[in-house]
Amino acid sequence: MNIEDIIRIGNVDSINPENGTVRVRFPDRDNKVSKELKVIYSKTHKEYHIPDINEIVLCVFLPNQTEEGFVLGSFYNEVDTVPANSSDIKVWQFSDGGKIEYNKGNGELNITAV
Repeated sequence: MNIEDIIRIGNVDSINPENGTVRVRFPDRDNKVSKELKVIYSKTHKEYHIPDINEIVLCVFLPNQTEEGFVLGSFYNEVDTVPANSSDIKVWQFSDGGKIEYNKGNGELNITAV
């Protein structure tokens, strides 16, 4: 199995919020869509956020299974740019325009609700 079969970049094609899984479309593989892939979280009992449809994600597949894999996460790109410029700031941006921003350097919390 080649490394290109293990590590892949694609776009979220559909989501299953109840299971915390997504299906990913791979443009470099004739838009083939994966089986449902589990999304990796840092703490499953404290964190939940499913990737958005069309979000670019990094996937890893088990070397002995071409269909079984995980979504490791998404990353900044030309469309989804870095939302802050300080290591003190943590930002959560939502597709409807809502935003939560916390600055641990000065303790400031800003919430924008739509």
